[in-house]
Amino acid sequence: MSVFHNQSFRTCKSALDIITQFPNTTTGKDGYYIVYPKGPDSVGELVYCDMTTDGGGWTLVARSHSSGSVTQWGWKGPKIGSVNNFTQPYQAGWFDQFQTTTFTSFLFGNRGNVNNNSWGPFIYKRSGLISTFLYNEIIFAPTASVIKTTTSVWNYTSFPGMQTVVGLPTSGTVSNQYCMRDCCGLGYGGFANGFVTTYIGDAGLWGYAGPWGAGSSVDGSGNYIQTTANALISGTNQYMIFVK
Repeated sequence: MSVFHNQSFRTCKSALDIITQFPNTTTGKDGYYIVYPKGPDSVGELVYCDMTTDGGGWTLVARSHSSGSVTQWGWKGPKIGSVNNFTQPYQAGWFDQFQTTTFTSFLFGNRGNVNNNSWGPFIYKRSGLISTFLYNEIIFAPTASVIKTTTSVWNYTSFPGMQTVVGLPTSGTVSNQYCMRDCCGLGYGGFANGFVTTYIGDAGLWGYAGPWGAGSSVDGSGNYIQTTANALISGTNQYMIFVK
């Protein structure tokens, strides 16, 4: 595993800081970086940065795994796992480690491969966020947009309606999900072991649910299997969340 790092990065608290301050050397270079969310004199944190998608500058916050069973999972959850260990769920612990680093957008979408941080065929963006709302409010509805979609897998191009509202669940000691649903209430969104939605089996409303129905099957190379066998079952419920 190679890590992008130099002493100049000590002023950087996130991927956005890195690509903003050093665009000529980091743009388009996805990978592991060391950032200093608590200041240049603190201990650095190893993170994964997407420096390509939608202008780059995205820091990985959460990556699910089919074996995951975690209760303190979500925007206020602690650091869980290691960013370069793909045998378990990973959570950066943003509230604990990066709380002074605000963000206004996040990406979420399917994972591409069980052995790395590659995207699958669907990426969605929430923008216009006030990040502290995700620590203190139940629901919040920022702007929604589609960054990547594959109609050959999922014959639907709009942002999934069931993910239009995000927030902080109150069940559990800290949090147990990255809540995403269409309105009030909890129980849907990203858990440690996958994405939970509704309507995925409804012939009239399946597109509203988003591409989260095919489970966690992989091929011989570790690529998550995308199926078109049934319009109600497409994509994978394994996901990632990045912020900037």
